[in-house]
Amino acid sequence: MTQTDLTNKTWLFHEDPGHGWLEVTRDEVRALNIQTGISGYSYEKDETIYLEEDCDYNLFATAWEKATGMKWDHGTRTKTVHEDPTPIRNYMHYERPKNRRKINEEQMNRVMDYGMETSDADPGL
Repeated sequence: MTQTDLTNKTWLFHEDPGHGWLEVTRDEVRALNIQTGISGYSYEKDETIYLEEDCDYNLFATAWEKATGMKWDHGTRTKTVHEDPTPIRNYMHYERPKNRRKINEEQMNRVMDYGMETSDADPGL
């Protein structure tokens, strides 16, 4: 993702009678380094994230301004799509990436073995 990719794009802004979401890609979120700042009020489907309009949209716009040195303008940077009902409300809520390291199979087996040992303990103790 280059700065040119970010400066030459128009994003879709989806709205229903109750709320709105800015449609962005997972790559754009990573490029702006905002993936851990997005709330669970946003939605995701495959490689697309729908940023809710109250906070997460502003997080994106502010990061975009910082990255591009340009001023964000909703009227020129977005195209509004009215949907009633919108399918976005049926997508998964956004889940922040975990900062946990992956464990290998041997480590998992030790955890599972430990769980088996403790569950076999005498409940009367």
